[in-house]
Amino acid sequence: MPTNLQAFANCSTGNLLSTWDNAEGALRYNVTAQGNFQDSIYSCSSQSNSCAMAGLHCGESLTISIKSSDDECDSPRTLGLPAETAPCTPQNVSAVKQCGNDSVSVSWGLSSGSLFYIAMAKGDDGTVHSCNSLGMACVIRSLKCSTNYTVSVISSNFMCNSSESEVISIETAYCPPENLTTSLDCAANEALISWQGAPSLNSYTATMTDTGDGLLSCSSTKQSCKVSNLKCGQLYTVTVRYHDGNCPGLTSKAIYMHSGKKSCCFNCFLNKS
Repeated sequence: MPTNLQAFANCSTGNLLSTWDNAEGALRYNVTAQGNFQDSIYSCSSQSNSCAMAGLHCGESLTISIKSSDDECDSPRTLGLPAETAPCTPQNVSAVKQCGNDSVSVSWGLSSGSLFYIAMAKGDDGTVHSCNSLGMACVIRSLKCSTNYTVSVISSNFMCNSSESEVISIETAYCPPENLTTSLDCAANEALISWQGAPSLNSYTATMTDTGDGLLSCSSTKQSCKVSNLKCGQLYTVTVRYHDGNCPGLTSKAIYMHSGKKSCCFNCFLNKS
């Protein structure tokens, strides 16, 4: 009887290659693989010590057996080590940008034969960011803001990877406004906040937070807005971010502003960074 029967999936072709040690006096060999997908059965025959099976379903666990024969009789079937085909391609892939940061959440459906998954986001410049998971979701981080990416998922069983899933296009959250400035109108007790950013049908929101976590804000579709009713003698932290109507963009780098002391009409000064 043949011995040392082993089978390995060819990750690129999907074929299953079987090898064994020849039996003395044997002229022919027949290898059978029984899968767990609708009682599938595959086979191949050879006069040497190897053969390949084609047309296997993805994500199958296979029971492998072999028999040898000469011109008069067949040997009993001998079991070899179990084998697995390449995992199936992930389906139902979706990607959602995470509002206010540089990440994208990716999810997918369970893929037969898979032990873990890799989600990838590819930029126009060819740069690829990825995350991996034993489950059916992960978050791809450190992406460029206001940038289009194509997102896809592959699955793996540590021996073979699946083919790439359908590709989804997504744009990351808007970049933060830049070059913030503030000016204080003591007489009106208000601050003018300005920034660099394209005019938009949607709005920018400027926020001023004092040391007691008191919050003031203003919004504009242009590159500036005014915040009223400042408290005297406060150090304000000033930030701005864009909102497209569905999702806020990244928050700008903070700058700092002192409101006027006493009546807010005297000793006014700015401290910007």
